Amino acid sequence: MNRNAGIPGRLLFIFLIAFVFVIISGCGTKAILPTYMQPELLYLKEEPYKKLYVEVDIVEGTEVPDAWLDTLKEFLEQNCDKPDGIKIVRDKPVPLDEIKDMPIGPASVFCINGPDPDFDPQCAYLHVFFYNYQGTLKKAGINAHVISSCPNTIFFPTYKFFRKNIASCALQHEAGHVLGLSKELSHSDGAHCKNNNCLMNPSPGLLSELGVFFGIPIKKSLCYDCLNDLANYKSETADPNLTFEGPFLMRKEDGYSVVSLPYCAFIIPQFLEEKFLWPELLESIKSNSRKYDYEQYNKQKNQFWLRGTFTSDNEDNSLVYMDMLRESFTKAAKDPDPMVRDLAVAELKELEQTQQE
Repeated sequence: MNRNAGIPGRLLFIFLIAFVFVIISGCGTKAILPTYMQPELLYLKEEPYKKLYVEVDIVEGTEVPDAWLDTLKEFLEQNCDKPDGIKIVRDKPVPLDEIKDMPIGPASVFCINGPDPDFDPQCAYLHVFFYNYQGTLKKAGINAHVISSCPNTIFFPTYKFFRKNIASCALQHEAGHVLGLSKELSHSDGAHCKNNNCLMNPSPGLLSELGVFFGIPIKKSLCYDCLNDLANYKSETADPNLTFEGPFLMRKEDGYSVVSLPYCAFIIPQFLEEKFLWPELLESIKSNSRKYDYEQYNKQKNQFWLRGTFTSDNEDNSLVYMDMLRESFTKAAKDPDPMVRDLAVAELKELEQTQQE
């Protein structure tokens, strides 16, 4: 009898287990969320926003069952104090031809409509962007993630095989990052909880891994430590300088503000804040996103950011106007976000060139 006859089968089984493990633990959040961009209190607390608006965009050819969104809504309702409710709006499928050549950041921004501009008062906003990495947006990566600099979009690739059995769990996991979980170093590494079988732990137990093969969905919940973190967050006071403007997060600083979407940031000089209309900026970003040379970008491996400044529609080259811009950009050049600093420095150089001309 050949005792080695079963080795290939056993090796295949071990390989499959490892494969499932990699898929299950796939989450792109790797860094501690920066202290200057932590909007979790805007989601968790009743004030300043009594309602949460969740916009769901799905790239054409991507399957997203309603059950996934039902589970997401249930998770948010359990953990967010929103007396006026949580509204999930599933937009029409996003035509693949319109975004297939874009990097993940511009593609997601291109899909955003934001809450109804006439809706009053402003509500907290969350964007969920679904795409099939095997058939669309191949350069976007295979891991679900939020980005640390602006965690108000969940990027969620779908999978043809095992992912459907764990998608609801993975979606809640990413929503946990949006709510600020796994940053407390007493029980996490700054990105994921260390407690076994916690929703915020990236690796499920062996039995859960095996259950995937038999179509058993993974059921995980938040551990005591994570639930305690949420309770502690809710006892804190939300920063009044961090607000939502439509889908944008606005961070007000001394002399300027920064409005952000994931992979997108714009500086607004303080004296122009009252003129800021988010629908106009969003439409401008969408229009300009069609003009970028993404082909050259796609040959590189770095992230692509949409960035710029919000200035007056009527070009004003008066010394007073230029001095006010210079003052705002000089202050922004000391911003805690290195990308904002670089942008402010570039704007200052352009101002100098303009005056020299």
